[in-house]
Amino acid sequence: MATASLARAEAESPRVMVTLFRPTLLLTPEIPAPRPMSRVLPGQVRRLDPESGRVGEAVEVGSAPAGIAVGKDTVWVANSLARGPIPVGAGPQSVAVGEDAVWVANGLSLTVSRIDVRTGVVTSHQVGDGPRTVVAGPDGVWVSNEYDATVVRLDPRTARPVRTIRTGASPRGLALAGTTVWAAARAFASPDHRGGTLTVLGWGGAAEYGTDPATVYESEAGLAISVVYDHLVGLRQVPGGSDLTLVPDLATELPRPTDGGRTYTFTLRRGIRYSDGRIVRPADFRRGVQRALTAGGGNPMFFTGIVGGAACLDHPGHCDLSRGITTDDTTSTVTFRLTAPDPDFLGKLTLLVVPTPPGTPTRKLGDHRIPATGPYRIGEYRKGERLTLVRNPHFRQWSYAAQPAGYPDVIRWTSVATAGEQVAEVIAGRADLAVHLNTHPGRLDLRRLALRYPSRLHMDPSFFMVYEVFNTRMPPFDDKRVRQALSYAVDRKRLVTLMGGPELASGSCQSLPPGFPGYRPYCPYTRSPSSDGSWSGPDLARARKLIEASGTAGAEVGVWTWTVEWSRRVADYFVDLLDELGYRATLHVVPEDTYWTTVADSDTGAQLMVNGWFPDYPSSATYFTPNVTCDGFRPGDGSNSVNFPEYCSPALDRLIASALAAQGRDPGEARRLWARVDRTVVDEAVQLPVANVRQVAFTSARLGNYQTTPGFGPLVSQMWVR
Repeated sequence: MATASLARAEAESPRVMVTLFRPTLLLTPEIPAPRPMSRVLPGQVRRLDPESGRVGEAVEVGSAPAGIAVGKDTVWVANSLARGPIPVGAGPQSVAVGEDAVWVANGLSLTVSRIDVRTGVVTSHQVGDGPRTVVAGPDGVWVSNEYDATVVRLDPRTARPVRTIRTGASPRGLALAGTTVWAAARAFASPDHRGGTLTVLGWGGAAEYGTDPATVYESEAGLAISVVYDHLVGLRQVPGGSDLTLVPDLATELPRPTDGGRTYTFTLRRGIRYSDGRIVRPADFRRGVQRALTAGGGNPMFFTGIVGGAACLDHPGHCDLSRGITTDDTTSTVTFRLTAPDPDFLGKLTLLVVPTPPGTPTRKLGDHRIPATGPYRIGEYRKGERLTLVRNPHFRQWSYAAQPAGYPDVIRWTSVATAGEQVAEVIAGRADLAVHLNTHPGRLDLRRLALRYPSRLHMDPSFFMVYEVFNTRMPPFDDKRVRQALSYAVDRKRLVTLMGGPELASGSCQSLPPGFPGYRPYCPYTRSPSSDGSWSGPDLARARKLIEASGTAGAEVGVWTWTVEWSRRVADYFVDLLDELGYRATLHVVPEDTYWTTVADSDTGAQLMVNGWFPDYPSSATYFTPNVTCDGFRPGDGSNSVNFPEYCSPALDRLIASALAAQGRDPGEARRLWARVDRTVVDEAVQLPVANVRQVAFTSARLGNYQTTPGFGPLVSQMWVR
């Protein structure tokens, strides 16, 4: 049970620090005098008059302010998602002002930055795992590290740590009273929770898609091996922070690009070992990129912007990345050079590219396995049956947010045929966790399950979207009127029911899910469009008029899906709807492990396809590029083409490029541009959004510490078995 506590430490000389996430500190000049105004909106700072209660004018400080401090005549704001005039470390969340310096605690880069207020020079030093709060006093600066149970005193002149106090608990807040530092702390989970075997039941992804990190591009399989392999940059693997945040993983910091956005230089953490004992070297990342481009599978389009990357994709047997990726063992750095600026390059590095030691096959791994860097390694893999993970004896936790040590000794992923069987196995005590029940073959009576096991059924938000994708190059969907007709005719309430009901899914008319940057409710394809973007019902009359005008009635239409039952139910519905609208529809059901490459191959001629999409990384771009951009379509190449609609609009590509460029300089403008991109895709009816789907899991009586995030899914390694 978590408890709150206070720890007291005598301060030999207190001082301050701050925490930022994306290298940035925003300097806010002269907060205006107070005026009667109503509220403080996200991304703003306002001055509050304590006597009158009036609220001053808003000062824009970026999209994610995380800490604020007031100096003699300046207010300082740390921002975790916006670029400001003073770059600090990753994950800033606390700021303090001293006599001649401002201090920032950088929670994700594990550093504290000292900003000299006279010169603007920034110096940073590592202080521990999870710097959270920084305070500055007349004789010293103190920072709390929430993940390694320490409070550290810094030299106010150099920012170097000079004293570490172990608290025995997780220190969060700090306060100075004269020469005394007070720390508020929370208890850590008991070490007694370590051990045992955690059995996870899935629909088959973890056991079906292999274990090659360069080719695994499916959500369940990716979730399973996320505790085995690491990237230069990762997603936050613990709750408590923004799900739209990148964290340094095997790199010490999130670098700022140079050379006009075309060069990124990473410094590696030193001393990281593979599970076979070898040291991770900078050159191993060039080898990892080469495999991501040439191994066949995954999404190699992410890395064709690296100098030499496009040639590797076209000629995998002659892949040369020596100009695009340079490494230096002495400085422990990896430098990427791009052919053009790519504001999402850091996000793309959270997938597919892992350090790969010498001797690893360039293409198919066969029986070879890449050694692990995470807390687990692959113990056994039987395709279609199970994946077993065991502890990596050489793992040491370097960043709790990026890759925390796991609780179970063994994690076993097993495939089970239906959701009902999954639940029965968990109830019987033969398994501990059933995941992705909403995407599993077979319907499940969740309401009954919730009544009987209210604390063990978990239904949580996610960013998973389901679409019906039109092939915009094949009749009848090469005519926009036909695509719009189907969008008007569809009964979105019925689709939600087919997806499992409102407990599991919510209807949507657009590509972006709620909560993502740029999401603005918009639904023109409805009986009575309104300004609030809500759907009011199908408009069959308008749909029939559009079809009549197109002259396509009577055409044959193939509807493609795979074997997951919800996908089959949705596809059956569209077959019936197309028949009702005057077409001759046929259902094509393809095994799940070959479905994606089949429908992505333009030679297949798939016309209407079910597609489920989970964001690859925390950027709105992942819902559009390369899914609907010209470079995402590769004719006759099902392994490397992800633009299923085969859609190409140079105007849309330019709008997407503008939104990407704005992400670095003006997040507010970027959100507005992504909203325009979303509306354009809706207006062009490139795809028909079906629903935003929640994640559903069921746990055993002996499983504890269930955790999940919308952007990552169940945090399996952080659960324990009693």
